[in-house]
Amino acid sequence: MGLSEMRNDSELKTALQDCWKQIEFIYKQGRICSERHLQAEMFRVLRQYAIFETGTGRYQIFIEPYIDKNNATDNRKTFVRIVIPDMIFTKEDKIVGIMEVKYIPHHFPKFEKDFVSLSEFYKKRGSGFEVKLEVDWQTGNWSEKQFRIDENVLLIYCVIANWQSHIVSNPENVKEIWTKLIGSDQSFKNCLQLSGVINRESEKTTFHSIFLDEIYKPR
Repeated sequence: MGLSEMRNDSELKTALQDCWKQIEFIYKQGRICSERHLQAEMFRVLRQYAIFETGTGRYQIFIEPYIDKNNATDNRKTFVRIVIPDMIFTKEDKIVGIMEVKYIPHHFPKFEKDFVSLSEFYKKRGSGFEVKLEVDWQTGNWSEKQFRIDENVLLIYCVIANWQSHIVSNPENVKEIWTKLIGSDQSFKNCLQLSGVINRESEKTTFHSIFLDEIYKPR
């Protein structure tokens, strides 16, 4: 499938999965040296897709937007927290994807804070939470456009870590962590984990994407 041919409801998911395959190639060339570097490479790859093209793309990417009382309200009340997600994906005036990124290929990442951030947004999906993400180029201040979190927002956790890390070591651990995020009585709809598993002992490195609802069907 060409970069300009994705035109269906799953186009964001498809773009992310394909992007991860390209990230695997870049990583195995030894050309990702930090978490910011990983973010930059993902942004560069994703911007190749027609859905993200400047001016004509239907989706926009915001990198580490600073969300606090100055640009966010919660049911028309001041948003008292400070949240800085690694990436936000929008379509029109909806936040349709939220991503956290962790890059510690040689060791064990501390992922709990990332999942607290994802949980914060998950709980506000389809609510009165509004945030300004765009900047008025003439003043440098936030523009007046408000974005709301879509009811079906895609939660994405992108991690490259040691194979023994709890977040990548086996499916049951992944299930446990995501269950804490969205609640045991919820399905895993719209939860995507992009994993790079680094195993120095066997000299085997694997990259894969997991849609949680495809592996763990609600009982």
